[in-house]
Amino acid sequence: MGREIVRENYPKEPGKRSRLWLQEEVIDILTLHKGMKRVEGLALKLPRSEVNFNTKRSEVNFNTVTFLEMQRLRLLQLDYAQLNGDYVYLSQELRWLRWHGFPLKFIPNNFYPRKIVAIDLRYSNLREVWKDPKLHKELVVLNLSLDKLLKYFGILHMEGCNNMISSFKQSILQECIVSGVGNMFSIFLPGDDIPDCFMYKDEGPSVCFEVPIGRNVAGFVVCIVYSPCASNDNIVSQNLLSISVVNHTKNISQTSRQITADVVISSEDHLWLGNVSKDEFNLEGGDIVDVIIDFGAGFIVKKIGVSLLYDGVRDGKMIPYASTSSEDVRAQAWPIKFKRGLHDEEAGPSHGWVEDEPQPKRLKK
Repeated sequence: MGREIVRENYPKEPGKRSRLWLQEEVIDILTLHKGMKRVEGLALKLPRSEVNFNTKRSEVNFNTVTFLEMQRLRLLQLDYAQLNGDYVYLSQELRWLRWHGFPLKFIPNNFYPRKIVAIDLRYSNLREVWKDPKLHKELVVLNLSLDKLLKYFGILHMEGCNNMISSFKQSILQECIVSGVGNMFSIFLPGDDIPDCFMYKDEGPSVCFEVPIGRNVAGFVVCIVYSPCASNDNIVSQNLLSISVVNHTKNISQTSRQITADVVISSEDHLWLGNVSKDEFNLEGGDIVDVIIDFGAGFIVKKIGVSLLYDGVRDGKMIPYASTSSEDVRAQAWPIKFKRGLHDEEAGPSHGWVEDEPQPKRLKK
């Protein structure tokens, strides 16, 4: 009824209404640039058939200049529409954006609505979310479900999120691990202990264990606690973090470098969490291996943890992430950075951890 009341006020002048949702009227408004200064909400829901899935481009095109007058626009839905031009023209008052089938490979840098609360870009053509880091203080929801071409999330920096609860931290780590996270798995956050869900743990930069027999190893997740050698609040690692695996059973040693950019951290202890695929280290049941971490000059690796990933595990129950007291204390300043590894060019299969994983054999050197 509310919609009809809005429509009855200006039955023949849709551009004077606060909300537009009838498809023909919306298309006319966006095409003919009719007066739109009062518009606060606009919804255009084109069918998926309007999109050419070979090129991922919509057959229905509009220009961003159309939105120059809509400076009151707070709610925008543009499902499967193509928008050409400079995205700086979109309203800075936007709170909610839904754009299924978003046609671009990344969100333009000049599209930066600082009041945005929710962004829904399902079924998009995204390969990367943002080219440059953005600060969205109000953002609560970022939905990238079913974005099958997405390879790289970029940087998620959450420093200063004072009200963040520890369960939110846990959910990020668990979701990354249980889904395999393809090729964007490299996380930094404050902490001084290895979570309990890691099967093999030891002090220092290396851990030795025997790979369980009976499952196909798809890779492994590694977690380290590290700190700088000297007290400095602005330390930059010029070296790439490297993971080496010495396979004593097969008498081979291999090294993988995981980070492609300098990492700036504080003087506090931090965790690094990352994944390694079976393509880099072919581990088989019965292999006795050492996993060794080198974080480069200027840093000390204090602790290490490793847990194996197995083929075909997707719906297994996750082992809960165990928060440490230090994480709870430092919840007011918890940065996370996602970076792509050197060898991550294609999305890998989904893997996860399950509670019925064979009991590990920890080997002491």
